[in-house]
Amino acid sequence: MGEPPNQPAAVPGASIRIDDPEEFAARYRQVYPQMTVIAAAIVGDRSVADDIVQEAALIAVEKRNQFTPGASFAGWLAAIVRNCALNYRRKCRRRRTFPADPAHLRDLHGGDAALPEAPLDATAVAAGAVPHEAFDDQVHAALAELSDEARCCLLLRTVQDLTYAEISQLLDIPAGTAMSHVHRARSTMRRRLADRETKSV
Repeated sequence: MGEPPNQPAAVPGASIRIDDPEEFAARYRQVYPQMTVIAAAIVGDRSVADDIVQEAALIAVEKRNQFTPGASFAGWLAAIVRNCALNYRRKCRRRRTFPADPAHLRDLHGGDAALPEAPLDATAVAAGAVPHEAFDDQVHAALAELSDEARCCLLLRTVQDLTYAEISQLLDIPAGTAMSHVHRARSTMRRRLADRETKSV
C-alpha cells in the first residue's frame, strides 16, 4: 500500500466491516497520519515509520477475524503498529529512539518545509505551541529522553492536534494518563531546552 493522501486528523471508534476491503482501505487512509506519528515516535525515522505502518496494515488484514465488532479500528491498528515498531527497534538494537538528523521527523505533519536555524523556544513547547517545522536538533534530543508512551502522547497532541480522548483511544490508556504524559513531557522538554539554551550563552 502506498502512502495515502492527507486526511483530516480523526480517530474513528465506530464499528466497521473489517471484512470489507473498501471499508478497511477507507479507515486505513483516515488514520494513516496518526499511525505514522506513533511509529516514528518509537523508531525515530519517518521513512521507516511509513514501512512499519504498511507492514502493520498487512498484518491487520491477515488478522481481521480477530477484530472485535464495535471496537475502535484506530486503536486496534495502533496496537499492531506499536508492536511492529518495537520489534523493529529491538531488531536494530538502537540505543536512542531519535537519530541526530532532524530530517527524519521533519515531515511528521506531511510538510517539507525547511527547519529553522534557531532553536525552538522552550516556552512554546511548554505551552503546546509546537509547529512541526520548528523541530530542530535540540528538540529531537529532548524528545529522545521521553518514554515511548510519553513521546507518542506529546506528538499526537502537538503534531496531530488530537484530543486527550482521541489519544486515549489510540494508545489504549486513560485520558487522564495521556494528559499527564503530555504535561510532564512538556515540562521535561522545557527544562531540557532551557538548560541547553543557558549553556549555549
